[in-house]
Amino acid sequence: MNTTILKEAPVSLTELLGKINNLSTARTEPILFKTEDQFNQVPDKFAIVNNATNKVASVVSQQYALIQHHDVLRPIIKTLIDSHENANAKLIVKNDGNFADLRVVFPEFHINDGTKDGINLGFRATNSYDTTTSIKYQLFAYRWMCDNGMITGQKNIEGFVRKHVGAFNLNLNIAQLKEQISGHLPILKERIEILIERKWTLEETTNRLKELFGDFDPQQDHGKQKIGLKILEKVKVTVEKSVIRAWDVYNAITDIATHKVNSVGYHDMLQAKANRILVSTN
Repeated sequence: MNTTILKEAPVSLTELLGKINNLSTARTEPILFKTEDQFNQVPDKFAIVNNATNKVASVVSQQYALIQHHDVLRPIIKTLIDSHENANAKLIVKNDGNFADLRVVFPEFHINDGTKDGINLGFRATNSYDTTTSIKYQLFAYRWMCDNGMITGQKNIEGFVRKHVGAFNLNLNIAQLKEQISGHLPILKERIEILIERKWTLEETTNRLKELFGDFDPQQDHGKQKIGLKILEKVKVTVEKSVIRAWDVYNAITDIATHKVNSVGYHDMLQAKANRILVSTN
């Protein structure tokens, strides 16, 4: 599968709104098979075809509801323009235009974690034609510089995760969406600031990773594909001090999930493990 990625530089929501119509659209087509001298349609299945490439993006069941990228993203952008006019946004498109990922951050929820660009808190919306994701709206923490996306552990925004099945009406939940953004982001900011201040020794860090990912031996298992050990080694290289911040561990896990993982299921597993650190009380 072609995974060329288009990454728009951060722009204003107003500027991004004008580009939404340029996103790929898709259509449904019947799937035919030939028997003797005639073509027959495969029952209960059809193809999702990308209109820009004219290639099949996925084969889905009859219950599947095709939802265009612009129908998912445009109402969100319009709503956020009204309530957060100073927000900045980036649009990531990949898989030949079959996957769209909108990321919006709010300047009033910026955190200085000691890095050059710091952490931006915001909102993410995704949609796909190739079934790599359902429609999702999530709060998250994000670095522009390295595109490290950290889903928050506040769970997906209530009422805003759905499969492509049945009628789609986002307008019913717009007010709820705005309330949850304003209500949850201050909580998320507080949780991240706690992780930045929370310090672990190397031994404590090792034990935490064993709790999350299973046992490993830093001496004997070096070079083996053990995810807990890989994260520990990443933290030790990145943080050249005897005391490690809980935030460094969380960030290492989400960095691997964002940049080193191709499986959606494995990515979600890593994010879930990272979220256990985010909500931990010690």
